[in-house]
Amino acid sequence: MNLWPQLTLTRRGWPTNVAFDASQADALDVLTGTWQGESLSRKFPIFRFDRKPSAAERPRAFGVSHSTVKPLALMRWLVTLVTPPRGMVLEPFAGSGTTVEAAAGAGFCVVAVEKEAAYVPLVRSRLDRSSRA
Repeated sequence: MNLWPQLTLTRRGWPTNVAFDASQADALDVLTGTWQGESLSRKFPIFRFDRKPSAAERPRAFGVSHSTVKPLALMRWLVTLVTPPRGMVLEPFAGSGTTVEAAAGAGFCVVAVEKEAAYVPLVRSRLDRSSRA
């Protein structure tokens, strides 16, 4: 998949929310060369995005599942990227609890809110699973 036609350069440089996998990082290096003596891809975090979480990552509780479960590795990476050491993560849309599990597993304090009571057991099952691991 070629992302280059979709990416546009802004006045300040490349978009900061782009996550590259290794092949995209190589393509970036071919197109841009080096900056300050280092390949440009090294200035960006390298991350492989999995579009759909595995069945093991999609919790079910009392016949309920969530339709937009995020990959745990992605949320762990994002939480670690933006949260300072010993920081707190506020998750206003807990859903299935992927962000909650990622933040708790990384040692952060977490405050989670979910308006759908049916999803709360999903969050609890994630936390139970991660505490047993």
